Amino acid sequence: MVKRARKRQALNFLLGFLLIVLSQPLSARDFFIEHRAIVSGSLERRLVASVFKADTNDEGGDLEKASSLTPVWSAYSAGRIIGIATLGNTICWATEEGQVYLAEAQNGQLKKSLDIGQELSPGLSSGQSNYWLSAKDKLIGLNEEGEKVLELSLPGPLSHQVMEDRGQLFLFFKNSLEVRDGLKGNIIWKYEPPVELSGSAVVTEKEVFISTISGQLLRLDRKNGRLKNQYDFKEAISSIAVPDNKSILLGFVEGRVQRFVLDKNKVSWKIDLGTQRVESFLIHGKKVYVLTSGGLLFKLSLLGGNLDSWQVVPGRAFSQPLIFREEILVLSSTPFIYGFDLKLGKQSSETQLKYEVKTGLAVWKDLLFTGSYDFRENRSLVIAFKKEPQVIIRASKESPQAVGRRIVFTVQASGFEKPKYEFFLSLDNEQPKLVRKASKLNTWTWIPGQSGDYKIIVRVTDKKLSKISELRYNITSFIGE
Repeated sequence: MVKRARKRQALNFLLGFLLIVLSQPLSARDFFIEHRAIVSGSLERRLVASVFKADTNDEGGDLEKASSLTPVWSAYSAGRIIGIATLGNTICWATEEGQVYLAEAQNGQLKKSLDIGQELSPGLSSGQSNYWLSAKDKLIGLNEEGEKVLELSLPGPLSHQVMEDRGQLFLFFKNSLEVRDGLKGNIIWKYEPPVELSGSAVVTEKEVFISTISGQLLRLDRKNGRLKNQYDFKEAISSIAVPDNKSILLGFVEGRVQRFVLDKNKVSWKIDLGTQRVESFLIHGKKVYVLTSGGLLFKLSLLGGNLDSWQVVPGRAFSQPLIFREEILVLSSTPFIYGFDLKLGKQSSETQLKYEVKTGLAVWKDLLFTGSYDFRENRSLVIAFKKEPQVIIRASKESPQAVGRRIVFTVQASGFEKPKYEFFLSLDNEQPKLVRKASKLNTWTWIPGQSGDYKIIVRVTDKKLSKISELRYNITSFIGE
């Protein structure tokens, strides 16, 4: 009964959302529709223009999602970018054609560029001391200075990005897993399953979990590669995460998620999220975020699997989400970085990129990096961003409104730690007057007694930051029905 109830809960969320969207006039739902489809002409231009609205909204009501990321530096390079990573104080990116670039992470100053001499496979990773690149039959290790420290011949192409953990390299092939010493490249152990691996894998301190195309989860001893357990789920596993040393989270191609207790060989909970492939998990405290291939971001309770909320990510999701300064950042097939408030779960920002994103996200201190590709010019663009505090004011009723009507203004702030909100009111460009002293409450209720053109101003502060945003609002003496 519980399983059925959870399934109905997920379906009701989806059906309810579709009914709401379809029942709204175009002006209320075109934001969703325009992002989900490839549009052209004036409609597309209007959409792109709306993304870059400032914190001031001249028409009242909801603001479009503003960007919370500000470019710090950028760098072009020839060729199609296939990966980006950071190590120490450097950032590295590589192209499909075999070009590798190392730069200072803080300012983008190029330290070294080199030609590997052969086409590189998608994916670039970093470990404790090296960057790792792979070609068709070769693995290459570079240190922070761009010096080649290791080159290994491989039995075939890798099926998964190289993973380095505690001085060991985990190399995943179609039909085997090799664990090698990270310094010399010697094979420590090798495991060959009876069926082909699917590519989903997790490495913990004591164990390695890999999945097969036939729906099996293999639990290996990290020390020697011995098979400890084999669990048969009879459907393809698309994503794995380990929240603790007793259980494992599994995502399936058909859209199911479940938490499995390993030693008890028992499913703790499971939930069906539709028919979209589960791409990745992001665990944060007592919550787990689930991203599907079709662009849905679900927020579940880690303990019981209850569905807290869900949001649409426009486009096709393809990269691991990342938590950066109180936002969950998600990449998709659109040229945007979408931000979702970590506490509320709602979309809080979107940052437009010049070209289509071709890498995941990388972080160094307070900077965020990503790489995109200009196919017309066959060149790549790496951009470093910093997070700016963001303040948005929303009104419970659209402007204009009549005198005497109750209006609630709600402030959404990101990038602050324990913010306080101070409200001011200005009529016809007069000097703003304080109407609500600073407090933790992010709402202010107003019943206007005089018509005119107003500015509602909020100042959000914490111990280090302060930012002001305003909303223009018109009050009339009478509004007809």
